Parts: sequence; structure tokens; C-alpha cells
Amino acid sequence: MENIFIELFNKYPSYVELGMIIDIQSFFDEREDIKEYDLNVDETEKKLLLNIKLKAFSKWSAQKLFSEFVCIEGYDDINLHICEKEEQHVRYLYLTANQNFRAVKMEIVIK
Repeated sequence: MENIFIELFNKYPSYVELGMIIDIQSFFDEREDIKEYDLNVDETEKKLLLNIKLKAFSKWSAQKLFSEFVCIEGYDDINLHICEKEEQHVRYLYLTANQNFRAVKMEIVIK
């Protein structure tokens, strides 16, 4: 299943729009559980790269943050992700799309 998702993630056309970037920044700026974050755009692959450092990392707190992020920032129609959990970080590949299959791809690392 993991390989199928990664293949879909890599092949799915993506776009990045300024409005979503501003919404994401607002979401993270208002959180008290985040020490710092870095948001970049991979122009080649048209995906967002998010590196987040929590004040107190745990796998549970990373999962909670990601779930809240998806609820606020994800499109209503399609939300797919895969998660890789390590001792010191959690990494998500996340794809969200609207009903017209206009998608945004993200790579999110939470430490």
C-alpha cells in the first residue's frame, strides 16, 4: 500500500497558491505548542515543505497537530497521507485536492 501511495503522490499534478501559504502561516503563527516552523516551496515538484519544531515533541502531539492541520487546511474532497514515525520526528507525505482534482502536495516533518 505504501508504494502505491508514494507512486500516486509523486505522479499527481500539484500546484501552490499564495492564499494557501498565507492560511498555513496563520495556522502555525497562532499555535502555542510550536517553537518554530519553516515553510518552503519546492518549485520543481510544486509541493510545500513544512518543518515544524514543537515545544514538547511526542508522537502523539505530532499526530494531534497534523490532524488539526488537515481539518483546517485540507480540502473537503480528498485528503490522503502516509506517515513515517521515528523516535525524534514524524514525517508525513500529504495530498489534498478539491472535487476538480486540483491538488496540493506537502511534505511535513514534525520534531
